[in-house]
Amino acid sequence: MKDELKRAVENEDEIELIKCLDFSNHNKFETYNFEYIEKALIETWHSQHEGLVNTIY
Repeated sequence: MKDELKRAVENEDEIELIKCLDFSNHNKFETYNFEYIEKALIETWHSQHEGLVNTIY
């Protein structure tokens, strides 16, 4: 999951970000993923801010 999330954020790829935030992946997030979640939260290239917050909580 880390590589997919990292790639989605670095490439500013909303479709890949959506795939990472898919409900079936929620149990796959580890603490090292939060670096990329944090980066994505402050970006404007996507509309998945609510999904990112839901992933954290």
